[in-house]
Amino acid sequence: MKKLLILLLFAYGVNAQQLLKQIGNGTGNTYYRNHENFNNPITGDSLILIRENDLFVTDLLSSVKFITPSDTTVRNLHGGSGSTSLGKFSKAFRLGDKMVYYSLSGNTQMLGSVPLNGTTPILIYQKSDGNPMKNFTIFDSKLLFTEYNSTFCNCYRLMSCNGNYGGCTEIKQFGPNPPENLTIFNNEIFFSQNDDINGLELWKTDGTVGGTVIVKDILPGSEGSYPSNFLSANGKLYFSAVAAKNTTHTFRAIFETDGTSSGTQLIYPQPYTNGGFYPQQLQLLGNDLYFGNLTSYGKVNLLNQSYLPLISSQMGLNNSFILNGKVYQIFSIENPPFQNRFELWESDGTVANTKLVKELSSNAHSAEAKIWINNSRAYIELITTYNYSEGEREVDIWTTDGTTAGTIKLDEIDPSISTKNNKGGLGLTGNTFFFNAYKEGLGYELLKTDGSQINLVEDFNEALFKPEPSDFFSYDDQTFFMASNNKDGRELWKTDGTSAGTIQLFDWTKYDKATPNGNSAHNTINDFAIIGDNLIYVHPLASKIKAYNMVSENITDLKSLSHLYTESTGKIEKWFTKAATGKVIFVEDQHPFGKEPWVTDGTPAGTMLLKDINAGNSSSSPHALRNLKSKAVFVTESPRAFWITDGTASGTLQVGILPATSSLRTNIDSKDGYEAYVRGDTAFYNVFNNSTGNDEVYAVNQSGVQILGSSKRIDHYVGIAELSDGLFFKNGATSAPNTFSKISPQGSFTNIGGYGNDTSIDHIFGFRDSLFFQAKNLNTNLKRLYKSKGNFITTDTLLSFNYLYSDDIRYVPIDSSTIVVSALYYGLDSGNEIWLYQDNQPKKLIFKAPQSPVYPYSAFENYHLNGRKLYFTMGTNDIGTQLWVMDFTCPDNISINQVQHQNGTFQSGNSIDLESQLVSPVKTNLEASNKINLNPGTQIEAGAVFKAEIRDCPY
Repeated sequence: MKKLLILLLFAYGVNAQQLLKQIGNGTGNTYYRNHENFNNPITGDSLILIRENDLFVTDLLSSVKFITPSDTTVRNLHGGSGSTSLGKFSKAFRLGDKMVYYSLSGNTQMLGSVPLNGTTPILIYQKSDGNPMKNFTIFDSKLLFTEYNSTFCNCYRLMSCNGNYGGCTEIKQFGPNPPENLTIFNNEIFFSQNDDINGLELWKTDGTVGGTVIVKDILPGSEGSYPSNFLSANGKLYFSAVAAKNTTHTFRAIFETDGTSSGTQLIYPQPYTNGGFYPQQLQLLGNDLYFGNLTSYGKVNLLNQSYLPLISSQMGLNNSFILNGKVYQIFSIENPPFQNRFELWESDGTVANTKLVKELSSNAHSAEAKIWINNSRAYIELITTYNYSEGEREVDIWTTDGTTAGTIKLDEIDPSISTKNNKGGLGLTGNTFFFNAYKEGLGYELLKTDGSQINLVEDFNEALFKPEPSDFFSYDDQTFFMASNNKDGRELWKTDGTSAGTIQLFDWTKYDKATPNGNSAHNTINDFAIIGDNLIYVHPLASKIKAYNMVSENITDLKSLSHLYTESTGKIEKWFTKAATGKVIFVEDQHPFGKEPWVTDGTPAGTMLLKDINAGNSSSSPHALRNLKSKAVFVTESPRAFWITDGTASGTLQVGILPATSSLRTNIDSKDGYEAYVRGDTAFYNVFNNSTGNDEVYAVNQSGVQILGSSKRIDHYVGIAELSDGLFFKNGATSAPNTFSKISPQGSFTNIGGYGNDTSIDHIFGFRDSLFFQAKNLNTNLKRLYKSKGNFITTDTLLSFNYLYSDDIRYVPIDSSTIVVSALYYGLDSGNEIWLYQDNQPKKLIFKAPQSPVYPYSAFENYHLNGRKLYFTMGTNDIGTQLWVMDFTCPDNISINQVQHQNGTFQSGNSIDLESQLVSPVKTNLEASNKINLNPGTQIEAGAVFKAEIRDCPY
């Protein structure tokens, strides 16, 4: 018998869950910092690094050695057990066989010391007056720093620490001005200091009290010469200072010193020029001292005082260094109207050979450069800022041997790395440069290079920040969400349900290396509101409300913000007017109105104050915002009242009072921190009456405020079920573990009893007008899912979770016949289990425990249903928390022709066509919503089962 073949095969039930797209590397990121400053010579065989809460030192340039015992030990040392902020390192220095680290949290600053053999750290210095410690410099095997101390002297002090307990001592007290420009020269530290007698002048210290003295009062009197631009070279210390002043001009000049008063002399220019001379970025090559002035760059010969201008055009000097017998400069050249080019130049001291090496950045507002140099190569970390108001910046690390061909970016050596959004440079030891960068397949890691190739130092397989998709919302068939790809921080993504269609849209908030998810809380876009084709969002760095058009992809500024108030999470609420025209309400504190509600319709003209409830610069302080069916509700503190609004000033009305003796219940798990629930155009708030000590439920709508009796509270931990005959919930104001209550459509409050004396209700939801609840047996701790009509007369057991300590069970209704259930287990058989409950029949989709090579440890922490596609997060031990999808969409039409036939159920949202005869070897089910066309002559083998049925697509 000739067998016919089937083109499309659809197994019974849902298309199995699948990873939609791996966003970043959820388990493989490590970020390092280095805080050894330029005055601290880095040893040739090691480099001090900071990684998160741990201190490390590179060992023989090839591996990284863990130094501190654990961050828990350090936290207990600096602030007590359980502290999450104290004990985080921000600076670290090597003193012989010890490391000294600096920790800051709030007003408390600490220095700790730990031996390189990794034994327990000790606290060596602490202060809590809030005044910063700074100017850390290693000198004579000690750590010197400056501080303002309000406890001992109300003055600035120069301090010295040897790394031992009790080894931090005061060198000298100064007045209200700190020592600055600490520079090591001739086994002493030179600095500028104002002692309130001589003005700001040149000082030095050998680390002792008696050896801390003024070198010379260059400009006699109390005004000071303001020494700066120190350069230690060829046995002399060169610097610029004010040589003289009159009523119209300040004459700066270049000085040199051997460390004595008599040996501190003016060397150029002689005589003084006008006030336009301001030397900077001094470099000495041979007998020539190179420097930049305000409008030129040149050199002066120290033997004959002759000056040769090398560049006379309007070029701003950013930085300079000496490499391979030449002087190199980074210049900024104006690029109208408001941008600049940044270029690397070289000079051998002649005008002809003072020339451009390479352009480093073509169109930036400003730039800062950090430079590391060895005998033959330099590394330049260039941080360019493109837009100050929006925080747009870019980071590139270059390496150069001084030639055009030898000046390249590190990502040109290895295209798989990127340093764009990260201050990546760490330090140079010998010929090896260490840096952080994003590397494809690994995330942010510690890398090294000799200028010709790039290698991974070590992959610690620890995530600094993770993908963790969240904040889902839909626009047509697209689903938007926030996630981090480990490269750009937490940004906006969209998906159409395919891997190729899952893309990051922008880099709006800019990566912040200091925070766990790429962006700090104040500069992360947490939520969006949709108005027509526009996404309304707050740009955190720009402090503006903006509109992104999802069709044209244009971005419009709606309003600059003074102090945006968007509840505790920083999110904005989406509200709808009575005419169903979308508007967004936000709270802004702006003179002369105070903290009041504002409104936007997605246009600049439609962004305005909604209502000055507490007239003048006083504040009404709106909060506890909720969308209703056609309006919105919020609460104010002055006056203490409930308000209903349709998004217009005239339609914003006070509907009731919140008594001074009552307060809204709070819930840290909710979006804005307040316990409130909505049904139609009524909001139900949990309120605590401080006078009676009882809980109350307030029903707020257009008609006013109704208190639904005493000792009643909607238990937000258990949830709420909305059925046709009311809102069902667990009454959290009673001590009974299983008591249900109901608020009818008319607003009456009724206790309807419970289910069993040996059970505890811990989750409820409504579905298909039935009450579903999860109950735990108090004797066995086992949990089951039940279904009831709400009177508990007829109760069906649907699912039994037969693993001890099952927790974090999530229920997602898909349609009138399908629920997805996710259960996370702890204990011996820990892992994650996902069920499909369809047509009253449960089906287990996945369960894997840690005994498996790859296992899920969490699922459905965030989920979103768009049409019939269920997007959800699931964490696995190999790739972290990623975005997954279940597609419940039926194909509209299925055609069956001559391809290999397999058994199964074939379901269509419209029709199934048999284009030729069908041979069914075992079992075939055909289900379609509209029609099934059977070809005449279709043959069914003996013993086979064939079924064709017209029915709605069940998934």
